[in-house]
Amino acid sequence: MPMFLCPLFSGSKGNSTFVASDDTAILVDAGVARANIDRALGDINASLDIIKGILVTHEHVDHIRAVGMLSRKNDIPIYANEDTWKAMLTMNSLGSIPFKNRVRFDGDFYIGSLAISPIKVSHDAADPVGYSIFNENKKAVVISDTGYLSKTVLNRMLGADACLMESNHDVHMVENGPYPVRLKNRILSKKGHLSNHDAAQALMQIINSGCKNFSLTHLSQDNNTPEAAYDSASAAALTLGAVAGKDVNIYVAPQFGPGDAIII
Repeated sequence: MPMFLCPLFSGSKGNSTFVASDDTAILVDAGVARANIDRALGDINASLDIIKGILVTHEHVDHIRAVGMLSRKNDIPIYANEDTWKAMLTMNSLGSIPFKNRVRFDGDFYIGSLAISPIKVSHDAADPVGYSIFNENKKAVVISDTGYLSKTVLNRMLGADACLMESNHDVHMVENGPYPVRLKNRILSKKGHLSNHDAAQALMQIINSGCKNFSLTHLSQDNNTPEAAYDSASAAALTLGAVAGKDVNIYVAPQFGPGDAIII
């Protein structure tokens, strides 16, 4: 039974990823307007009608903008850990969500045929997570905002069949760019965002564990380019003798609209 993964939106303006098996479809985050998600799903021949749940990585608005609306309008359960739920409700940015659709987890869980395993990451949020998503013998990992990949997190990524992972910025572009020092320090900190270099270093280890499918996500508009992220990742793969486009697939998720789909 194959698993289908596609970043719908990716970046500081909003994030959402579609994941589906033959009989279960979910979103990871819903950080753009409901109408935009509906349109993007139509672009990949899917619809909101088939979504069985939304996994929330953390409470920042570019990850939850449409969560409340989707739950109300389409009766979709929202899955988040306790601290993320507290943060979202404190922010009062969701509106009214039916109690039955407020799903809290503190460990692994299932949505239909998909087994979900949260992965704690490092970001300036209440309790941010990524997710390992399993469908029979297939494993996909979705790691969004994180300042670094700890050994524990990296170990959770090994052995995946597909990784959608942040490659947010080029360090030199941040250091030499126009952002104020406080914002630069936030981005570069362990609770900020993953650099192209750090993503590429992780990618090498993940390739060595057998993974051949990667989508680089959450690129900064001001401190990165698709070419820089791709070149960093493909050069890292080449040091292992793996040629991008031949031995491994490396895609760069666009900010607006669906990116390249991965089927595993």
